[in-house]
Amino acid sequence: MTFPLFFHDGHPLVQFSPDLILLDTGSPLSFHDTAILRWMGTDHPAKQSMMGVDMTRLRQMLGLQITGLMGMDIIGKYSVVFDYPSMQVHFEDDPLRMDGTILPLSTFMDVPMTRVEILGAERPMYLDTGAKLSYIDAALTAGRTPDGHEDDFHPSVGNFSTAVHRLEGLFCGQTFDARFGNLPPALGMLLSMGGSQGVLGYDFFNRFRVGMDVRNQQMIISG
Repeated sequence: MTFPLFFHDGHPLVQFSPDLILLDTGSPLSFHDTAILRWMGTDHPAKQSMMGVDMTRLRQMLGLQITGLMGMDIIGKYSVVFDYPSMQVHFEDDPLRMDGTILPLSTFMDVPMTRVEILGAERPMYLDTGAKLSYIDAALTAGRTPDGHEDDFHPSVGNFSTAVHRLEGLFCGQTFDARFGNLPPALGMLLSMGGSQGVLGYDFFNRFRVGMDVRNQQMIISG
């Protein structure tokens, strides 16, 4: 099934009465006002709160009256194609089907990962549709003059400000430009736990058409 995508400050959303849902591949868990998120004709369990994070907090940080956040516990049950350029997302029960380059897809704590060449080396990175910025290990941008600063948030630490560096990446033989911030220290530790050196957010997904099939550990890229 194909759904139109809406964007709020770089965050992808789908709307279907009565819900407005944030799609967040960077979150292992889903949240919803009613503890049930109905999707593709199935009722999926969702958290109402966990470790101080609830829908009220998510709405405050996002600045939008969403009714739920769909994480990888639900997204990972389907083959999903994120097509930002066409402002669509496609969910299927069947294995992933789309034209493009087929790549292995790994996960850490259910969050998908891939490898991208940035700053002269191939680096493991999380794939996070919920991130309006991309992020990279602060040690890799030490000594560089930032292009500016931006505000962002993460449910576990709240709002924060980060220096932003515009960097070029190479993926599947194609280049892309993205704005890379540096995560607060507490979140930076999560990168190293998973062996990751960064996060690929909005700019990456806006450059490529990205298909993910966690069940079969496969992704397909076109663009």
